[in-house]
Amino acid sequence: MKMFYHRKFSHNNFFYNSFPLAIIAQSNNDKVTLMARLLYETRSLPDATMGEIKRIAKELGKDTGFAFVINEVKKEQEKNKNLHAMHFSFSSGKRAYTIIDTPGYNDFVQGMITGGIRVRAVVVIIDASGSVKDQVTGYVPLFNLLCFENLIVLINKMGIDAGQTDFRDMKQEICRFLSHFSLRPPVYIPVSLEQGDCPIKQTSRQHWYKGPCLLDVLDSIQPAETEENKPFRFPVQDVYAIDGKTVIAGRIASGSVKPGDRVVIYPQEEETCITEINIFHKTKVQKARAMENIGIVLDKAVSVKRGNMIAHRNGEVIPVTHLKAHIYWKAGYPLKTGSDMTLLCATQRVPCVAEKIENKINASTLEIIETGIDTMESDEAGIVTLQTEYPVIVEKLSFIEELGRIMLEKDNTVTGTGFI
Repeated sequence: MKMFYHRKFSHNNFFYNSFPLAIIAQSNNDKVTLMARLLYETRSLPDATMGEIKRIAKELGKDTGFAFVINEVKKEQEKNKNLHAMHFSFSSGKRAYTIIDTPGYNDFVQGMITGGIRVRAVVVIIDASGSVKDQVTGYVPLFNLLCFENLIVLINKMGIDAGQTDFRDMKQEICRFLSHFSLRPPVYIPVSLEQGDCPIKQTSRQHWYKGPCLLDVLDSIQPAETEENKPFRFPVQDVYAIDGKTVIAGRIASGSVKPGDRVVIYPQEEETCITEINIFHKTKVQKARAMENIGIVLDKAVSVKRGNMIAHRNGEVIPVTHLKAHIYWKAGYPLKTGSDMTLLCATQRVPCVAEKIENKINASTLEIIETGIDTMESDEAGIVTLQTEYPVIVEKLSFIEELGRIMLEKDNTVTGTGFI
């Protein structure tokens, strides 16, 4: 029996169909309980699973149905513990969501550093019965480094004996820790995950709380700008001669394009015009959009090859030879200032050197280990300034994802990954 809906991400799914979020907690039990609440109370489980839950609840009592879901989520985690991330999907009725769950916090941190994990919101569970300092200080470096756009703090175990004063005191204590960092103020919600107070709906047990529940906050987050609405970027994958025409093939990283558009080929900055656009299994099309694989024909013969970038004439493209990137180094030997390697971004492949290591960060804790140094050990992360042999086109990861991810390679072996 299929217990969960697991969303498999294609680029189209990621950008258009689902809102990705992560849940962070010191206790995996708290994280699993929240995941189970979201899946169970939004009725986002397969029909066969819901039928099994109803049968168990009828035979053994109402609470056993929810306990069954918790147990199944834990089983799924154990079964997929060797994966970098698992995806659990649910829907609020207004929006589809995907919970990106990693085997451990360190896996989540490394995935965020390398760009392998992208989320629009992070839900942090703070246990009201534990030490705020111990729980919050472990997360703050990650929040500060990655500049999370939407941060939601759930203060858990705010049961019937807790009140508005307890919630306010906890909130103020957490705020004191976060005030030293340039973070967007998070949303605070009192919850009792075990009892089901406020993840999905408010209950009489927390009658003193008049604010939104978790699902309300998630639904209120504005959709991200789609890649189609961003400037046109077309990394060239290959060039073919077909029926006497030169066809430039690739996948649109962002924006849209149509015949008649004036474009520029980078890095040579040669201007030309698109006369024809073809999509596989289709003939000529009048418009192509982000994430579509296309072939374009230009109005004149030009020098173009794999690794070139095509953009609109007024597309605000700035080729660079120096760039700063968050790098996770995993070569098995140290990265040193002056180290030569190859930078890969989309289809671009450019020789580069590590010009400067701005700082070094422990990849598990995200604590700054050193600044102004010239060596970074394997399995460490940091901000590195790279100098390329010739200009490249990159963008911030938050702006155009495909042009914000990079890899570093030496002797055909990946030595580092990261993002702009």
